[in-house]
Amino acid sequence: MRFTTYQSFGVSDDDKAQYQINKDQKNRKRIMIRESLNAGEISNTRFYTTGQQPYLNQFESLQPLYLYQNGLPVPKADFLFGRSTLMLAPVSGDYYILIDPQGSSYPNQTTHIWVDKTVPQIISSNQTAIKAQTDPYGSAVFQIKMKKFDFLSAQVSGPNKSFDLSAITKPDVAGFDLSDPTKNPFFPGVTPNPDLSKLTIMPARPGDPRFLDFYAMADQTVWVGLDSSEDKPRNYDLTMKPAAVMLPANGTSHQKLQIGWTNYALVPLNQGDIMTLALSAEGFRPRIHIFNSDLNTESDDSLPLDVYSQKSEIDSYRNENYIVAVSCVGDGGQGDFSLSSIVHPAKTFSLSNPGAGSIEANQIQVWKFTLSASEPVIFHWHTTDPATTFNLTSFSENVYAPVQVIDSNNSIAILNPDKEVTFTMVIRGGNNNANYTMSLEPIPHNQAATGKPSPKLAAAKGPHKRK
Repeated sequence: MRFTTYQSFGVSDDDKAQYQINKDQKNRKRIMIRESLNAGEISNTRFYTTGQQPYLNQFESLQPLYLYQNGLPVPKADFLFGRSTLMLAPVSGDYYILIDPQGSSYPNQTTHIWVDKTVPQIISSNQTAIKAQTDPYGSAVFQIKMKKFDFLSAQVSGPNKSFDLSAITKPDVAGFDLSDPTKNPFFPGVTPNPDLSKLTIMPARPGDPRFLDFYAMADQTVWVGLDSSEDKPRNYDLTMKPAAVMLPANGTSHQKLQIGWTNYALVPLNQGDIMTLALSAEGFRPRIHIFNSDLNTESDDSLPLDVYSQKSEIDSYRNENYIVAVSCVGDGGQGDFSLSSIVHPAKTFSLSNPGAGSIEANQIQVWKFTLSASEPVIFHWHTTDPATTFNLTSFSENVYAPVQVIDSNNSIAILNPDKEVTFTMVIRGGNNNANYTMSLEPIPHNQAATGKPSPKLAAAKGPHKRK
């Protein structure tokens, strides 16, 4: 198929070329515009119409044809923003914009098409509002540095859906090599760009492109792209702010959920913290989704009908911020809600000081004890209520201690660390109030070596064997 190729020009640079382009459009003849770009430059194909009805055009960006006779599409995931008309050149060369006119029934229709180069505007991370203006169907790119685990929200003012926000990690075009198939951006076997995993777009407001929440998985430079669908210049405010409300330990956050939105809170915890997160909602059926800082799901609960409160437990294995996402099941509801965090204080016990206490139904209590290296012990647990449960964890080693159930009221664990370790014991109350005790008994080294149990362990096992 043959195309009429036009060198890139400004809106008023070449009236003759614009006349021919309009003639080709009326004949529904494909048009190709050539644009010379340096590696890292961003081009924006723009058009506006005069007359009664705009032409419907489809744009397709092609790679430099001097490299391959027929060319392959530029990898969209790496080099395109929200619209196909805003494109980054991965290497220097001539690029071609292929325009497929869809025709129009209005004879007086005129469409102007041209290509602009977009230069990113550098903004600082604490710059909360940017006032600017777009040209008709114009675009802009903003550049911002983000640290690992930064969570930002971008919002642009204007009529609904007249602006489109998108964000990508600034590609490192210096890493491309046309002579190396694994580094050639136009070669089908190119090594996947690792930058694609550095930035995650989080749910914000489905169906409204004026809102964008994005989360940094690594230190990086981010490009935020803005496209306008307005046919005239438009003033706008671009607002950048934290995407999540900070929820301190033992604090409460009150928020309002809008229809279709997802609200976020950040909960900072230290390694070994045990926290209960309480959600209370009014007027909508809530969904609460909790992530760790690597965006791995800790829990994801959609509440049943007519249930508006939920308690979730977070056991923190390192110092990090947990992300709590609150939305409405089905995205159709709205209303006020509150989040409250309770970090449970830990009591301690030791070899010489056994632990004991009472716990109410559905309550959580935390205990800790520390063992020295090569200090084998038997841990013994006793409770008056079999429904009262516990788990024994070393958060620093990221392991659970193996526990052996003796009977419904007694359990033991043999612990023999090869270095000093602090264990955390999380006790969860059952349906009734209960009393409990726990103790640590040294295992003589000769018994640890032979595997013979201590008299107390044998006594604990006796009743179990008789059942």
